[in-house]
Formats: sequence, structure tokens, C-alpha cells
Amino acid sequence: MNLRDIARYAVLFTTIGCANSPTDPAGGRPPVTPVAPGQPSVARHVAGNVYAERENNCPPDAAVEVVDGPKAGFRVVQDHKVCVAEGNGWISFMIDGLPPQTPVTLRASAPGYASQDKVVVPSGVPQLFVLLKQ
Repeated sequence: MNLRDIARYAVLFTTIGCANSPTDPAGGRPPVTPVAPGQPSVARHVAGNVYAERENNCPPDAAVEVVDGPKAGFRVVQDHKVCVAEGNGWISFMIDGLPPQTPVTLRASAPGYASQDKVVVPSGVPQLFVLLKQ
């Protein structure tokens, strides 16, 4: 990851919401939970991309599911348009509302590809899944 990619992620996390995130009734950004003064801000989400190895692209209908931990059973489909249009540097899936500092097991899958499991802790660091053709 180079400096340009890091800058993209910084801009992304501060300016763009995710199509799969809940929004306020006015249709704006996801609700913000205030942090008490003096307490550190902690990540409550996991976000990233799902790619196909050797094809350097986003497999259609890729999904990420929480298979163990808080929100087990929650599944989100990657935003294929964002992934294809923007390439690697933009987030195409997000799972929010997770307890901070609590590990979750995620499974990325797509038709025609072997699934991949990964244990992560919400950190704000984008997660990358690379799926292999079956």
C-alpha cells in the first residue's frame, strides 16, 4: 500500500458512507455515537474489498458474512459497481455496529470461487479478501 492509497482510505472514511449502512431518517450519514471527552475513539466496523486472484478484479455477487462473534449471521453483498469503477483503494463492503476490540470471524464468498475466512478486530484498517477460482 502506498501513500496515495492511504490518503484514499483516509478520505473515504471521513467523507463517504456505505450503501449497506443504516442511515438517519433524513437519508444522510449513519448515526454517530458521541465519545465522552477524554475517551479514545474506537472502531466499530469492518470494511474492505473482495477480489479474485489472478483476475485483479471484483467477482460479481461477492458477499461477506459474520460467521462467528457479534452479529453472527449478518451478511452483506459487496457493492460491485464501486469495486469495479474505483479499483483497489475504495471500500466496497462495510459491516458496522460491532463492539470495539471484539474479534469476529468473517467469510468472503462468491459464486465459482473458494470462500475465505478471516478473524478480524474492528480497527478501521481495510480488510482485503482474495478468492481463488474453484
